[in-house]
Amino acid sequence: MESKGHSIDDCPLREKIEDNHDRSKDNERKIKELMSGDWYSNKELYKMIQSLTSQLTEFNGKFDKYNGLIEERKKDRKLLNQLNEKVNKIDTKGKTKKEITTNWREWIGWVIAILLALSKLGVF
Repeated sequence: MESKGHSIDDCPLREKIEDNHDRSKDNERKIKELMSGDWYSNKELYKMIQSLTSQLTEFNGKFDKYNGLIEERKKDRKLLNQLNEKVNKIDTKGKTKKEITTNWREWIGWVIAILLALSKLGVF
């Protein structure tokens, strides 16, 4: 394939011409694959599967960690509820003791007043 003035072997653009020829062949192959429904080569599919595998492994690790955190939070919530119940019982006991003391003070005054009144009446 000679042109005016030089041969293909001596052509300064020989590498570019060959690269373009290779690219056009590759593009023709890709067009045929797309037309037949083969969108990806086996090599491309293998790389995608490898990438997906690593992404799934990373996801599974994060998912397991997340599930572990949920379990820990459930245990923490249960422990917190138990502590709240104990605190409420302690508060209730303290309030009850205070109310009993207050009630005794009030009733003792009434009992003494009644006893004094009864003693003045001569019942005792």
